[in-house]
Amino acid sequence: MQGKAVSGVRRGNDVRGCHERDIVSDICPEPKKAFATPRGGGDATSPLAGQKVLLIGIGFYDYEAAIANEFRHLGAQVHVEDERPPALRNKLAPLRRKVLPMSAGEQSRYLSQLLERSSQRGPFDYILIIKGELLDAAFIGALRAAQPNARIISYQWDSMERYPELVERQALFDRVLTFDHADNARYPNFVLRPTFFRPEIVDATQAATAVPPVDFCFVGWLHHDRLQQVEILRRQIRELGLSSFFYLFTGLRTALELKLAGRGEDVFWRPLPFSRYAEQIAACRIIIDLPHPQQTGLTMRALEAVGTGKKMVTTSRDVALYDFYSPEQFSIIDAQNPRIDPTFLAASLPALPPELVDGYSLRSWALDILGITAPRPFLRKR
Repeated sequence: MQGKAVSGVRRGNDVRGCHERDIVSDICPEPKKAFATPRGGGDATSPLAGQKVLLIGIGFYDYEAAIANEFRHLGAQVHVEDERPPALRNKLAPLRRKVLPMSAGEQSRYLSQLLERSSQRGPFDYILIIKGELLDAAFIGALRAAQPNARIISYQWDSMERYPELVERQALFDRVLTFDHADNARYPNFVLRPTFFRPEIVDATQAATAVPPVDFCFVGWLHHDRLQQVEILRRQIRELGLSSFFYLFTGLRTALELKLAGRGEDVFWRPLPFSRYAEQIAACRIIIDLPHPQQTGLTMRALEAVGTGKKMVTTSRDVALYDFYSPEQFSIIDAQNPRIDPTFLAASLPALPPELVDGYSLRSWALDILGITAPRPFLRKR
């Protein structure tokens, strides 16, 4: 997603190292090939033993590969498709969409090919579509006709406020889930199911530290007011005599302009690989979370704090709505005037119940999404 320009810096024509992001996460993990081998294998007692799953996504970094591998670990056979034609997947895709938008005919031909490939791999028991921005009603109808026994599920990890054209289309699915508590409240058929923390994050935290330990860590795309927020927080952290790791990534031109302007200390033009990101999270004491101002669902950083048991300083007021929240673990700061509270740093950190933490794991997410288990009420009782 394009953010607001940093004052005095042009950003609109940057060609990014990764495709445009949804706002649920802005970490750029490893290439998908790094996760081609499943983490394990199911057997006859696995929850999805003998089941076939079709996963249609948007090429959201390697998160969909991680989801597919979790389904395989649970025993399923999984076929993965990308709703975007190949021309919209490479580094020049954002520029292509502006200069030479894909015609309706090109998109229709690609969806016909996707449908044919899926039919050859089926029949499927479950079809999970993540977002489905490019999948129109005609395609979903054709998919249902080709897979009459499949349960077709929609998962939205972006807000309908940003994609209102998708709302009406959700009536075509057997099951609709959302990461956004606001959409859950607004649309009766939207089931609340926050995203997840990945097992690699927990594994890295439990392993020996591979990088120097720091007190604070933030990694993310440079958008909206993040640079100003990082500059303010970095100064405060130094005044407290503490250490930090900040990594803001953006297009090459913006990175060079900020370097020349003397504001590029923590700005880079290459995204941080997910394996390195996991190491940095493992090495820090406190995660910093600076979500997009339009976001009303939880960021994956918040759930990584839950999964790793680390403290978090965040500009998101939404974290206080969820069952994991405690002021000892989550310090909510003002996005316009971010201030670190020294008393929060010294407060003891309460341990969360293991069953509560497990509910935000990738495994629990996978089971809830397919309806093998029922999502619990994630929001705190008021």
